[in-house]
Amino acid sequence: MDQHRRQTLIALALDFCGGVCLPIQAIINGRLGGYPGSPLLASTPQNLVGAIAALLLAVFLGPTRLRFPQLATTPVWAWVGGLCGIVFILAGVIAAPRVGATAMMSAVMVWPT
Repeated sequence: MDQHRRQTLIALALDFCGGVCLPIQAIINGRLGGYPGSPLLASTPQNLVGAIAALLLAVFLGPTRLRFPQLATTPVWAWVGGLCGIVFILAGVIAAPRVGATAMMSAVMVWPT
């Protein structure tokens, strides 16, 4: 199997795993929201765990070392992805318990199209 085909299969496998994780995350977010009593407080530890996991993956699996000058020159619009992630997590924490994980995920997938 050539390199391009292998990379494509790995990418598709990651896409599949990501798709499996989305509804699971919606259910977890919905249940998590009730513990600290605040959606914002509920989303904070979850984002912290995700940030630590991403940092560890970048450190151990990344092709290059982290260079802070590169981070400093990153355009401001590139940081918006983190804000989009917190919106999704907050939506799960707030919406999933009220409308259910299936309806919440359906709205997430259908609404933008």
